[in-house]
Amino acid sequence: MGLSAKDRKTLWVRSGNECAFPECRRKLIAEIGAYSVESNGHPVTLGEEAHIVADNNSGPRADPSMPQSVRDSYPNMILLCEEHHKVVDAANGKFFSVEQLRMFKAEHEEDVTRRMDRNSAERQVKDGKITLLLAEWESRVLIDDWDAWTSWLLSPHPRMHKKHFNQLIPSTVWMKSRFFPPGEYKQLVRAFENFALAWGDLTQFLDRNFKVARFDPAYLELHAKYKEIPWDPPLYDKLGKDFDFNCDVIHDLTMQATAAANFLLACVRETFDPVYRFDSGFVTVTRGPDEMLKFQHYRPEYASEDLVREFPYCGINEIVKRIQGAG
Repeated sequence: MGLSAKDRKTLWVRSGNECAFPECRRKLIAEIGAYSVESNGHPVTLGEEAHIVADNNSGPRADPSMPQSVRDSYPNMILLCEEHHKVVDAANGKFFSVEQLRMFKAEHEEDVTRRMDRNSAERQVKDGKITLLLAEWESRVLIDDWDAWTSWLLSPHPRMHKKHFNQLIPSTVWMKSRFFPPGEYKQLVRAFENFALAWGDLTQFLDRNFKVARFDPAYLELHAKYKEIPWDPPLYDKLGKDFDFNCDVIHDLTMQATAAANFLLACVRETFDPVYRFDSGFVTVTRGPDEMLKFQHYRPEYASEDLVREFPYCGINEIVKRIQGAG
């Protein structure tokens, strides 16, 4: 008759893919190619589905009164490695009784359940901490107001309200000091570190080049030195070009930071929480006004060639080189 597919699945799952003999716990499905060249690259099954009461009337611990359907059912089966299957059936099973094997099976399955529950609890704790970290990140980078505050940076004369500046600048240190469990959340860690790189370059550049706005002390703005000098055409031209260059760098860094934010949002959804920020979606930016007094809306994302690098963000040196080449 043989074991049904349902009973076989129950046996293997409740045994945790381990031998149920006390203190053995050997894994009973080997990884690809781990034990046998004959496996042809496929997993090797090392477990044996052993009968507690023999499947025939002359086998180990036989009970002629037990119906065949009961003999070939989950309650009468125990999962063992080849070695311990031979041990329990030696001398036609006289060294291990039906009661002992049932006890071995029950105790092993209880142990597997306890370990699974503990792992599940540990996972919940870790996931809870990641959730809190993401919430803190959202708050520190003003993710819900992203389009509003970045639009000031993408204006012809980049500026930012002091209260935003004072919140955003210190967040770089916070990001660089974060810790993830080793070996876990690898894609998420990569996306978070990538964002920290782009964010660090943006905030450091702003910190170096912003000063209190000339006509509104509640704001900081890109320092326009050419507006502060006595009339000197050559110097005015040089400082004007410096301003335009710094303006282009800020615009590019802002777009790069937005692409990094969207990359992180996508990684969270792919690897951690499929409905993360479901109602908000990705972040967008508004650039302008241009010469025609029009505004353009963008959702910056990385190109496929960016994603093959260790970090998709290209770095400020590449940005500077690109802008200088365009000039």
